Amino acid sequence: MKNIYGITWKGALVAALVTLLFAPVAAAQGWRTEAFAGWYNPDGNVSDDDVPLGFRLGYDVNEKFGIDFTGEFFDSKLEEFSSSQQRTHYNIDLRTWEVSFIWYPTGKGFYLLGGPGLTTVDYDIRFPEIGVRIDGDESIFNFHAGLGYLWKLENGFYMRPDIRARWQNQDFEHEDFTDQEYNYDNVDFGMYLGFGYSF
Repeated sequence: MKNIYGITWKGALVAALVTLLFAPVAAAQGWRTEAFAGWYNPDGNVSDDDVPLGFRLGYDVNEKFGIDFTGEFFDSKLEEFSSSQQRTHYNIDLRTWEVSFIWYPTGKGFYLLGGPGLTTVDYDIRFPEIGVRIDGDESIFNFHAGLGYLWKLENGFYMRPDIRARWQNQDFEHEDFTDQEYNYDNVDFGMYLGFGYSF
């Protein structure tokens, strides 16, 4: 589902990233802490008002390499109608924990990143017309990659837009309903804007 809200987020983040790529700002060395928000599209379906929120703790070893530890939280509520007009209510909470290895190829603010992660999924799916409810939780390992720019402001503060792709593949089974195995194999995309402080 897409609307002007999603388009605005995506347009603003892309414009910020393109602008900052040409700023002559060096990457900071030392610890960083950051809060971020953005736009995230898991499996091509989110409700209109869902926004990922999270935090990062990072350390730049030198002007070329760094590492980030990220916690991201995303809650999605969605209602869909099938061709027979049956409703399906989705309530899905995602908690993602990732380690990102960062490379500043020019020694400035532009960087590439990648690394492993783990997503925990709590889901509650309801079919009101037939009185069926499926709920449970799963853990999914992932690998992510992306690019961004760390733009230093004054007094240790900085702003950081980035774009990330997250590949997730997991088999799971819901024994209480169908006893069938399902496979989630997808590449999710997200765009984020963070504000932080360098020590």
